[in-house]
Amino acid sequence: SFNPWYRGGQTATPSRKDQTHVAIFDTIGPVTARGTKEAMTPIVSFHNTGVFVPDSKFRFKYANVQIVNFLARNKKYSEALLENVIEEIEEGRKVLVITERVHHGVSLMEKLRIYGHKAVFLKGGVTKKEDNKGQGWCAEQLMLGELNCIIGTKVLNENWDVPPLDSIHLPFPNFGKETEEQRVGRVRRFMREKQYNFLKKHGIEWDKPQPRVHVYTWTCSNDKKGGNYAAAAAGFRSNLYKKWNFDFDSSASTIETEHKKKTMKELLNDDDE
Repeated sequence: SFNPWYRGGQTATPSRKDQTHVAIFDTIGPVTARGTKEAMTPIVSFHNTGVFVPDSKFRFKYANVQIVNFLARNKKYSEALLENVIEEIEEGRKVLVITERVHHGVSLMEKLRIYGHKAVFLKGGVTKKEDNKGQGWCAEQLMLGELNCIIGTKVLNENWDVPPLDSIHLPFPNFGKETEEQRVGRVRRFMREKQYNFLKKHGIEWDKPQPRVHVYTWTCSNDKKGGNYAAAAAGFRSNLYKKWNFDFDSSASTIETEHKKKTMKELLNDDDE
């Protein structure tokens, strides 16, 4: 058997929800270095949609499910997402949207197509071979300009590698560190020799720009204990991104709730606890 003297690897998700990182560290060893190249450091924008979730629409125990259900069917919220995605497509970005509801993803895809943009919606139910083939097809179509936006459900959280993607939109709340790391990792992939050879073969001059992460916020009332779910959702992500040394877009800096307003600068100065 072959027993190498050195073992090494590279990943955008050193901590994984399925705990496979434990096996990786046992085989290869601990993290010894973290990349700082611009291509690995996204610019984060928080977009305040101005949507208010009424108290009658959720109970705190089931808040995430009920809030997602409300936001997924809210016209104003969906229009804010649609406008930002269209703007990025017209800038030449290769966009990924991760949704929590199939009907929301299908609706977004259909609206983008009405505006003349090329979008696909992906969900589970395919074999690993079909999935791998689909990832390769998506990468090539994005580089050719025959595909502008990929929309998908949670199936895109893990084992999904399409390096040309350079912008991700996260319209719904998430409180899982590993899941968040996996999602933003979709646009933090380095282009590989295979992709550069494809670009050269087709005479395409393009290099992956600094990736972007878009988070959408809403407002709600405080609960009986004084907690605010909307502020907690935004604060969770901003604190994570701060720890990961992401860049922040100051032009989309205000997160509002009914009882208080915080600028992004104030959020980033909050204690980690």
